[in-house]
Amino acid sequence: MLTFVETRLFTSLVHQYLSDDEYAVLQQALADNPDAGDVIRGSGGVITRILIDAGRIVPLFIALLIFAGLFRLIPATRQRLRDTWPGVLVAAIGYGMDMFDCVIPTRFARSGVAFTTRGRIRLTNRRYRRDGYPIDVSCGCMACAGGFARAYLHHLFAANEILSAILVSAHNVHFYESLVAQARAAILADHYEEWRRDFLAQYQREVATD
Repeated sequence: MLTFVETRLFTSLVHQYLSDDEYAVLQQALADNPDAGDVIRGSGGVITRILIDAGRIVPLFIALLIFAGLFRLIPATRQRLRDTWPGVLVAAIGYGMDMFDCVIPTRFARSGVAFTTRGRIRLTNRRYRRDGYPIDVSCGCMACAGGFARAYLHHLFAANEILSAILVSAHNVHFYESLVAQARAAILADHYEEWRRDFLAQYQREVATD
């Protein structure tokens, strides 16, 4: 038996792209071919399905997280999404995913990429060589609260010092932990959609370096 699991956010978004008739056709197609599509790695069985209709392009992000599967019922302890960017993480939580296995915070930290509430920054960029601010002024991690300026971190990366990766890894992990804590608080307060919109309104994939 195929079980369709839909969150309130899913329902509100799916009708921006599909009419009721088109949605019914999609559900029937999934019911007729429950094993079609690609399994999200590490998800325990969630299948993704990209929707293509008469030349209309559905954004890949929407295709992955909204039209993707209408999940087959799987144990809650195995609903897991891997390699998750902050924007994708926030959206995925709204679609019902509640466990994440992600190496991005530390992997990107080793190459000088730090995540902030405004987007990610590359501390190896020359613009930071005289920047006296912490990675994120709103952050309380050991790097930001400890007084390690962007300029100092830029120097550490230029000098190939291991401390650079340690400090930025600590910051990035703290950023992700803080992000999911805020998401949980928004869910408990029953205003997740408003919080998600506010976060994405200020978050850029990469902060401009001009």
